[in-house]
Amino acid sequence: MNKYELKTTESRFNSVYLCGQSAECARLSAGGVYAACAAVLRGDVRNAFAVVRPPGHHAEGFCLLNNVVIATRLCQKSFGIRRVLILDWDIHHGNGTQKAFYDDPNVLYISIHRWEEGEFYPSGDDGAPWAIGQGLGRGSNVNVAWSRAGMMDSDYLLAFQTVIMPIAREFDPELVIVSAGFDSAHGDHLGGCHVSPRGYARMLTSLMTLAQGKVVVTLEVR
Repeated sequence: MNKYELKTTESRFNSVYLCGQSAECARLSAGGVYAACAAVLRGDVRNAFAVVRPPGHHAEGFCLLNNVVIATRLCQKSFGIRRVLILDWDIHHGNGTQKAFYDDPNVLYISIHRWEEGEFYPSGDDGAPWAIGQGLGRGSNVNVAWSRAGMMDSDYLLAFQTVIMPIAREFDPELVIVSAGFDSAHGDHLGGCHVSPRGYARMLTSLMTLAQGKVVVTLEVR
């Protein structure tokens, strides 16, 4: 595409920014997440961290391809697994991931994010606590939606202990994928929260008790 075509395409979507290499980079990013998941499921490695760009969890706007959605579907098809847990701790709700699996009972999507009555990006009710899935997927979507900024390790760990881990254990996933934006970290002025490196480590340690430790972390927006 030339510059005019790129700008015209950008204008058709919500906060999407493009360059001449965007499509190739997005495919490589999605492929990188799948490669990490495949390596874990084959037993080549115990777990993995996919350091990829561009991110994907908003894909229906802002992001291009949803890396986690693509990796999940390919793993289900290629490795015969059914139950996948996607835990999203980016400060922003992963509206694209939620939409992809909203009626799917075999994918448990749990997001812990700022919502603030729908005023925090991405705005609206998608990230609301009452958005729990539909049809056969009713109950397989869980939004831990903060009503304000300033949340700390203690808030996140309490949510893990009382909400996230009990639901995750009952679901009994065969693979865990973490959509890891780090904009809830202390010092991130946009996220406005105060999660420490130790806090992230403790959340991840909890997730490692699931799926025989088959956990893949992938970068999201920040």
